[in-house]
Amino acid sequence: MKKISLLLTALFALTAGTVFAQVSISDNADINVSANVIATGLEILEQTPLNFGTVSVETNPSIGINDSNVGVLSISGQPSETVFIQFPVTILLENGTANQLEVATVAGTGAAGTAVIFTNEESIELDGDGDQNLFIGGTLQAVGGGVIPNGAANGEYTGTGTINIQYNSF
Repeated sequence: MKKISLLLTALFALTAGTVFAQVSISDNADINVSANVIATGLEILEQTPLNFGTVSVETNPSIGINDSNVGVLSISGQPSETVFIQFPVTILLENGTANQLEVATVAGTGAAGTAVIFTNEESIELDGDGDQNLFIGGTLQAVGGGVIPNGAANGEYTGTGTINIQYNSF
């Protein structure tokens, strides 16, 4: 009888252990989801090119963001949306030969006379109409820095600087 009782106890313990091992506990949770859809793309137009005019060798002419020859880009997009701006620290100019100069750039935003200077990568908020002006100025110099060299060739030097403007950060 002791053997049967012991055997039944062992069988019961084995069965109970199996039942407990098969029990599964689960629960559900909710997550809030949101998205900010920007229905309006960005439009960027050059209003005024950055123009140093006629310059002399052995100088470093500069155009500030409040000067009359400042370059101006107009940005249009989603009203009151933040955009991120990344522009070249220097812009290379060439005159069709091996001669090169560069512009060390500065930029700012706002109305002429009230523009705020910033450098390289910044964010700005478009106004309530989705507009903002970006002013580009700089200093004309020899490649790598210094005054325009005395041996610089006569002629018109031109170049293009690429400015990246986007809604999301870099």
